[in-house]
Amino acid sequence: MEITKEIAERIINSRALVDQAGVPFKKVEVTYVGYTDSNGDNFVDDNGDEFAIVSFNAVTPYQLEKSVEDFIAEDYESAVNHNVSMRMPVKQASLVAKGCPGTLLLRDAEVEVEGEMITALFAKSFTPAVAVDSKKVSLADLLAKASAPAVTA
Repeated sequence: MEITKEIAERIINSRALVDQAGVPFKKVEVTYVGYTDSNGDNFVDDNGDEFAIVSFNAVTPYQLEKSVEDFIAEDYESAVNHNVSMRMPVKQASLVAKGCPGTLLLRDAEVEVEGEMITALFAKSFTPAVAVDSKKVSLADLLAKASAPAVTA
């Protein structure tokens, strides 16, 4: 799918701005869970453990700035590719899916950008929202209850 100017604007506008470390940001949605690289090989860390990449519908101020720069340069594909993501153990990643809401927590880290050390925000953890089973309704039961005589004490 081609990312047009309108689509890029809609995607960027839908992102949650997460701008503080140590603050739980609620209702952040998962946009992607990937287990393999572009060659189809599983992601594996230096210890040989498999992991997944989980992306969120959220941006840090730095990522938002990069999105705006790319949007102005009319590189809409790149403009929508700046978002918060994190490595997650495969077992944990299997519990989240695209669209899954939850709480995202960020951490500060010192990184070098263009030869200068800066403090940047990175995803630290994601906790999926606790789901509750919905209840079925029965119109017949509700009507019977509504027509039953009231009990008085």
